[in-house]
Amino acid sequence: MRINFSKPLNDLEGAPLVVPGSLIPMTLSSVCVTALVTLSQDDQNVDAKTKYDWGHLANQIYGKNELELSTEQIVLLKNRIGKLYGPLIVAQAWDLLEGA
Repeated sequence: MRINFSKPLNDLEGAPLVVPGSLIPMTLSSVCVTALVTLSQDDQNVDAKTKYDWGHLANQIYGKNELELSTEQIVLLKNRIGKLYGPLIVAQAWDLLEGA
């Protein structure tokens, strides 16, 4: 599926969210890359190959407006985003990853 990673994420009133600690608008790209490169406590025993795969996908997404992703990659992104972010960002990111 072709995903547009440049889509912005908004607060409940429709105003653009910004990356914490900056004035940079939060996009699907920034959310996905952060979710892939940030390890949670649950990830402490993740093997090196998995970390490599996550880093490789983050590098593919970073700086791209659009990218073709497999179903498996979309599932991975949804799972990573679900671990790291709250409901507002999860809902928007998942919708965008599903083409909504």
